[in-house]
Amino acid sequence: MEGTAEQKRSAQDTLYTCLDGALTLIHPFMPFVTEELWQRLPRRPDDKCPSITKATYPRLNPDLEDAEAEKAYDMVLSSTKAVRSLMAEYNIREKAKGVPIFCMII
Repeated sequence: MEGTAEQKRSAQDTLYTCLDGALTLIHPFMPFVTEELWQRLPRRPDDKCPSITKATYPRLNPDLEDAEAEKAYDMVLSSTKAVRSLMAEYNIREKAKGVPIFCMII
């Protein structure tokens, strides 16, 4: 993993938050599996919760909503779908090494 110590720590915190949130979200549907995996996650120093069954369920944080980022993500996703569709239509899926995409934002 490349990057500064701060970047590595940020990536680790993001991964931890995603795993913890995902396990908590699917816990009602897969309680035994999620409990086992959750117990194996290293606990944060301020987290004293003994079990995922007692953990707080994730809630939406309106401060984290970003309409511009969502719009940019939708554009990338739409571009990817269009390129894949064209590749399938022209049967070049196996031959393509990479497809350059140039985007002009108006």
